[in-house]
Amino acid sequence: MYYCPCCKDSLLKHIRGQETYWFCRSCWQEMPILTQRHSAAIPQPILEKLSKKITRPQPSLRDAYVSKRRSLANNIILQPVSI
Repeated sequence: MYYCPCCKDSLLKHIRGQETYWFCRSCWQEMPILTQRHSAAIPQPILEKLSKKITRPQPSLRDAYVSKRRSLANNIILQPVSI
């Protein structure tokens, strides 16, 4: 018997077309059957090339603008106005 990784309730095996999957009655979620081989799996050499291209994101212009706006806000001095 197979159990849900989220709630530990028992899973039901479902078939949709040519695809089979597990279904949790408590979470109301479909769980893939990971023991099956998928024809659409990405080959290992391609995965290795992709992992090398992942880098840290560069700071965006928005972040620079927000930090500049904060520094300007610290320099503004408010003075009371008499009416």
